[in-house]
Amino acid sequence: MLQRPRRAMPLRCGVHRRQASGRQVLNAVVLCWLAASLPVTESTGGDFSAFQVIPLEFNAPFPGNADQSLVRQEVANAMSAAALQRRFEKAASVFIKAANILIPRTDLDRQARQFGLCGLRNLAQNPDIRWAMWNNKPARTSLINGAKLGSVNPSNKQASECSLEALAFLALEPLNRRPMWRDRCLKKVVIDRAADKKPMISQWALAVLRNLAVDEKVAINMWLDKFHAREVLLDGAEPILTSNATQNVTRNALQALANLANVVCIRQPMWINKRVQEYTYKAIRFTTEIGYNLKAEIRIAGLEVLRGLSRDRKNAPTIWKSKTMFWIALASIIDQKTILQGQESNLKVMMKSRYPIIRTSPKKGINVATVEALYTNLNCTEVNIAALECFASLAQEKTVQQEMWEEPFIKEVTFAWAQVAECGLCRQWALKTQINLARNNQLRSDMWDDGQAGSAGQLFVNTTANQQCDEGGPTVRFLGYEGLWELAGGTQTKISIWNNAPANGAIQDGIRLSYMTSSLVQSVAYGVLWRLTTMPEVADFAWHTPTVRNNVAQAAEVMIAVGDILIRQFAFAILYQWSDPWLQFGLDMWKDLTIRRAVLSISTKTDIWYKQCQLFGLAIMWNWAHGPQAGFNMFQDRLSARAVLIRVARDIREMQMDAQAQAMCTLEVLSKHVLLQELMWGDLETRTTLNRGALQYQNPRSQECALAALVHLATNIAIRHEMWLAPYTREALLYTAGNNNPFIPQPRRLGVAGLQTLALAGLNRQQMWFSAAGPVIIKKAEKTPLTLICKFERETRARAIATLRNWAANSIVSQHMWKDKFGAMCVILAAAKDTNSNNIDARVYAFATLSRLAENRLNRVPMWYDLKLREIVIKGSFFMAGYQDSRAGAMATIWQWSFDPQLKCILWLNKKVRASLDGAISEQPPDQKVQNYALYTMRNLAEATCNQKCMWEEEKESLISAAGQTLGTRTFGMSVLQMLAFSMQNSREMWLNADCKTVVIDASQLQSPLVVSNPDFRSRQYAFATFQLWSRPPASRRTMFHETRVQQSLLWGCVAAWSYKGVGTYARTFAITTLQFLATSPRQNKKDMWLKTTDIRDQCLIPNSKLPPSMPTTQWTSADVSSDSGDAVIPSGFYDLASTDDMEGIVKVAGRLSALATITSLCEEEQIRQDIWTQTSPSAVASLIDAAEVTDASYNFFKAVGLQGLANLAMDPTLKEDIWKDEDIREAFISSAKLHAQYGVSAQEANQWSNCGILHAVRQSAMSGLANLAGSNPQLQIEMWADTGVVDGFLVGAHVEDTCFQDTQAKAEAMRGFAGLASADENREAMWRNTDVRAVLMAIAQDRRVKNQEARKYAILALQELADAAGNQRTMWGGVGAMAVSPSRRRTSRRLSAPTTARNA
Repeated sequence: MLQRPRRAMPLRCGVHRRQASGRQVLNAVVLCWLAASLPVTESTGGDFSAFQVIPLEFNAPFPGNADQSLVRQEVANAMSAAALQRRFEKAASVFIKAANILIPRTDLDRQARQFGLCGLRNLAQNPDIRWAMWNNKPARTSLINGAKLGSVNPSNKQASECSLEALAFLALEPLNRRPMWRDRCLKKVVIDRAADKKPMISQWALAVLRNLAVDEKVAINMWLDKFHAREVLLDGAEPILTSNATQNVTRNALQALANLANVVCIRQPMWINKRVQEYTYKAIRFTTEIGYNLKAEIRIAGLEVLRGLSRDRKNAPTIWKSKTMFWIALASIIDQKTILQGQESNLKVMMKSRYPIIRTSPKKGINVATVEALYTNLNCTEVNIAALECFASLAQEKTVQQEMWEEPFIKEVTFAWAQVAECGLCRQWALKTQINLARNNQLRSDMWDDGQAGSAGQLFVNTTANQQCDEGGPTVRFLGYEGLWELAGGTQTKISIWNNAPANGAIQDGIRLSYMTSSLVQSVAYGVLWRLTTMPEVADFAWHTPTVRNNVAQAAEVMIAVGDILIRQFAFAILYQWSDPWLQFGLDMWKDLTIRRAVLSISTKTDIWYKQCQLFGLAIMWNWAHGPQAGFNMFQDRLSARAVLIRVARDIREMQMDAQAQAMCTLEVLSKHVLLQELMWGDLETRTTLNRGALQYQNPRSQECALAALVHLATNIAIRHEMWLAPYTREALLYTAGNNNPFIPQPRRLGVAGLQTLALAGLNRQQMWFSAAGPVIIKKAEKTPLTLICKFERETRARAIATLRNWAANSIVSQHMWKDKFGAMCVILAAAKDTNSNNIDARVYAFATLSRLAENRLNRVPMWYDLKLREIVIKGSFFMAGYQDSRAGAMATIWQWSFDPQLKCILWLNKKVRASLDGAISEQPPDQKVQNYALYTMRNLAEATCNQKCMWEEEKESLISAAGQTLGTRTFGMSVLQMLAFSMQNSREMWLNADCKTVVIDASQLQSPLVVSNPDFRSRQYAFATFQLWSRPPASRRTMFHETRVQQSLLWGCVAAWSYKGVGTYARTFAITTLQFLATSPRQNKKDMWLKTTDIRDQCLIPNSKLPPSMPTTQWTSADVSSDSGDAVIPSGFYDLASTDDMEGIVKVAGRLSALATITSLCEEEQIRQDIWTQTSPSAVASLIDAAEVTDASYNFFKAVGLQGLANLAMDPTLKEDIWKDEDIREAFISSAKLHAQYGVSAQEANQWSNCGILHAVRQSAMSGLANLAGSNPQLQIEMWADTGVVDGFLVGAHVEDTCFQDTQAKAEAMRGFAGLASADENREAMWRNTDVRAVLMAIAQDRRVKNQEARKYAILALQELADAAGNQRTMWGGVGAMAVSPSRRRTSRRLSAPTTARNA
């Protein structure tokens, strides 16, 4: 059978299996030697001494027949500079070919493979070619195949070691780590070799894993590896005291675990692993030898593992309490006998007490003597560094900081190392431990301890003075300031640090350093000063320290190098603290030209290096803007400050967004100042900047500030209308309010807020409703899914409904809004019935809008008859927890309905409304706002007579209770009681109700300061108004006047001063009016009021009866003031005290008029007329005379009452002659009796004559006075007939047209006067001969009209008297008048009947 000739099988990487020639071996040896001569830039941590040159076993005569001289020549040529790079490229290919001899036939092939792998290893030491070397597939394959060789043959062992070492070098390249770990073949080989029993191989495999574990992602996968990478590392991490190789294995494994411990997510599961804890513990206590060796490296690696694990907050507490802490502490005191002199005993005590293992046998631990020997003899600074680094890591965890600070050994060791100048790193880590502890706010006060000796504060202060000659001097000095920085973070330590002279000096020395030499130290010194100035007291002291202020200002102004910009940042941060609006430095800083120049200069810097400084500068301007004066000056500085703000606010570049937002926020703050609002709106550049910023969606914060500024400007009443008329501002607000982007709710909220504020202007409401704003606001008032999850959307909806409420204040808009059933009313009702707790604001504004709609009287009735709306409002008026404000809005709507006359009775008849009102009034504790609305509603409903009786019967207990409360509720309760007292039946029952009487009397006697700010200031007035109404029923007058507390209240009310808005005016007026009613009847009241209650007479009636110094322009009609003192003087409309704030003048005049009318009423009583007439000081008669003789038409009301009072006095027979002889009274009677309407009088007098004006009452009172004087005194009758003025006055009264009741009474009084004059015998014939008198007597005697019957009676009596004269009988018998005389009259019937009341006059 023919066989195919055998061919050489191709080897991997293109290398054929063939015998290597001697030349190939020679080239491999030379190139390997050249590669080994390259400098090693990085170390893998292995023992490379055997590989820095050609392996020892190959240092003997070169194999083969190689010529020594030829080798040296090849080396010389290869080492030439020109051929070096070219040689290396050739060497790489040669190494790869040699390393890929998989099946060596001879020893020469094995040697060639060995040389190739060694050459690749040596080339891998160059960091510049590692990435390219790994990405070269033949080289990568050759190294992986070499690592697979294992340790079966000594030559294979050498090749495997070289391959693994080369892979360890390649793993130092960060770009190679992840690809190398993802290579499954490599990963399996490395893990298998790491588990090899030969330590010379496993050490390099662990070195590969250690270098790969530097990558975080690889480290995570390594800990979770399915190929048992974790187990391999843990197996190798167990310290074994056999050889250097085994110690290398332990060191590399521990270093790999240290790299894994640097990954956050691995730390906790690593510490939980018992093997990690055990091996780490063993590694830390591994050696007791002197010097730096592999055992020391193992100990350092264990400390590094522990340092990484201690950075986890959950691991730190358990590490702190574990037994490993003893060995960490031991490591930190090695070779520190000179530092810890005199404290060995303390160390021994601490070791024994904290770590009981020390007291056991030496097999389980070491005794105190061993510990003492260790720290006495060993000299291993690297171990100390690692131990102190562990302390620093543990000190970062808050849960162990307190215990670490309380541990005296930690404090002693770290304080001792912090003062060792020979070891900079130890010193630094000791200081970092104290710095980390100082980050705990609870420890800062104890650590500072006022800078006393032995405190951390003193340590840091002393460290700041570290000289440059010490090792690590600048860094140590920096750490000293960093420690002060941490201590300055405590609230209680700031002022203490500043007041501490050494610390203060250190800080000032630090900020004075030249930034050219110690910029880092200077920057952290400024940082300490900045932290201290965050406390206002320290900021105050620092500002008033000239050196500090000047250094900070200089650092902020000087343009320093970019690398030292941190100093300038802190300088501006300090200036920012000084510019705090709560401190009083704002204006002073603005006046400081250096600071102002620095701030304005940095605010315009757009370099990326100065961005933070620029933001601080703009923030300082933002703080300045809060001060009224500084803000005003800043905006007025048009060429600098304002220009800077506008320039930065208009910079829309992406890198300037933060600065733009800060500048816009400053403009927003300025817009809050009332004095600047009109100026800002009037400035075109500012207005344009805000309008542009409001539409800039690229910078949301800047847009929000611009919109907020427009909202603030809209709060100014003077510019609201202009803002709405400005097209760009209107467009900005409408566009942002109408934007539906769900990711930018803030601008939409502010846009709606701007429209809401503009809607406060009355001129804007109608225009906004009929513009595009109407649909936008209605749309935003709708409930959407976003309102359920976004608070800004809920606020936007609430503000939209609030805008509808503002618009509804316009009567035209309210009518259109009510008719918009499917738009505005739909969203309003939807919000009003929404009981979701997140939508409370929208519900409140919805009910407020309904109350505004109900203000329009045309909407009230339709709104009530809308069943859906009525149900929502009534339901909303009942109590619901958390909905007090919306309940007040619902109650306010019912209150508005109660003003409509058509709804007063209907509302009270509705059981739900009545139940709502009753619940609001009587619930405990009461909601004052709702209760007041309910009481005011009941007051309005009480105006309807159909409600008064039943309301008193059903609600008297709750109303009396409300009237007895305070804080404004008393006022509303008293107003309801006063309105119910209009019913005569209620008035009587209310007086008889003891509780009601007590409440009203108590309210009338309030002694608290009755000022407008007092919510109860009106309750006293309502109480006196109620007294007036209670005094109307005659049955109550007697008991009411003799009630002692009522008399006292009336007396106090009378002496109340005339004051602002009627606080005392109404009380005095109603008190006097009440006395006027009480003086009407019964007669005993008159006597007691004048003769017994002299205080009321002397302090109430007489002083207040004087004429007012001026009269108000508003006048009454004669129906308001009657000559009958029993009628009310104040018009009924004045009982509504809430609407009479602008009528104080009228009420004040009415009080004086009531006092005069009361005296007039008292003059009707016979027993007190003499006392009134004879009283001299003060004189009531003087008040009557002054009122009677007044000529100003404005005082005719007083004239009528004064004349009537004198007329009542004239009824006394003993006073008639005295009254007649008083020329002022006589002239007043005569002139007033002759009054009649004439053409050409003033408009005021014409108005008083028309419609039964007051002049009719004046004439009637004068007629009554003359008629009373003409009564029973014959001599006086003769004198009066002789006075032509009296006769003319009677004739005028006789010819009065019967246009009103006063005219009819005046005619009757004139006839009564003629009858009185005719009773004198001497006057009869003269009177009959007077044709005018005869004509009027005969005409009136024959007048059969009903209204003139009283005048006809007196005319007939006069004719009877005239008929008694003999000279008159003939002519009277033959005349027409004789038919009116009754022939059967007896002589005894001639006596005239004296009038008993003023109405008979």
